[in-house]
Amino acid sequence: MAKQPDPKPPHVRHGNTVTVREQRQIILSICSEVLEVDSLNCMGDWFDHVGFDVTSLRNPSDLAAAWLGHYRHGRGYDMDRVFRDHMTWPPVAQHIAYLTKQKEKKAAHVAKKVKPHRNAARFGDSHG
Repeated sequence: MAKQPDPKPPHVRHGNTVTVREQRQIILSICSEVLEVDSLNCMGDWFDHVGFDVTSLRNPSDLAAAWLGHYRHGRGYDMDRVFRDHMTWPPVAQHIAYLTKQKEKKAAHVAKKVKPHRNAARFGDSHG
């Protein structure tokens, strides 16, 4: 007897199950965030960035369904693509680069304050 497909194929990331409903909420919230943060002026750039064909919309009320359809994959959504699109959007990517640089600076500052253990050279361990 053939195995029945899972009726609710969740997206699994780091051991956490994200339901299809939650996937849908994430996708719509990212679109809403771009609209709120970057304004309507940047929305065209955002659509170009993710490859969304805005000309397929007959009227503005079709946006949510079309946006979800853009990321549809089987019974769920392609969340890897959603996150990749979001993380590579220039304003987000620039902020990530800034935060990464700040974290590296902080780590370097902390590393300077750490004195080697008195036997570090003897045992080949510079951190004690």
